[in-house]
Amino acid sequence: MFLRLVLFSALVVCVGCGDSTPPSEPPANLAGAWSGQFGTSASGTALRLTWTATQSGSTATGPALLVKPSVGTEIPGTLSATINGNQAALSFSAAPGNVPTVPACTAAGTGSGTIGANSILGTLNLTATACDSIGIENASSGALLMTR
Repeated sequence: MFLRLVLFSALVVCVGCGDSTPPSEPPANLAGAWSGQFGTSASGTALRLTWTATQSGSTATGPALLVKPSVGTEIPGTLSATINGNQAALSFSAAPGNVPTVPACTAAGTGSGTIGANSILGTLNLTATACDSIGIENASSGALLMTR
């Protein structure tokens, strides 16, 4: 009888046992319209960036535009973010033919950012090919700031 009581007590105590890891926070919500800048202001290389994101789970993606303000030509592409807590791994791509005046122009970039309530602050590495005539240049670890 005593053994049964001890086993029963141990069972009751262990019911609360199990995985002690806290539940993970849901990913930040990036859905919506974003605008900002990529590069350093007044450097001559800064680009405007706009993004309309939709989100499913921890992935946000949508159409994006890179624009060199002094030239005004847009490079349409896609920006994607893989979200982990308040961090985002970023990826931009623009295929050949997206810029009618420079059909060979392509751009691809990767980077990361910290997500705030209504901002993303980070860096982006951009490789632009055949885009010189519209002022789009390669950038390594260019500063990125977007707000909504």
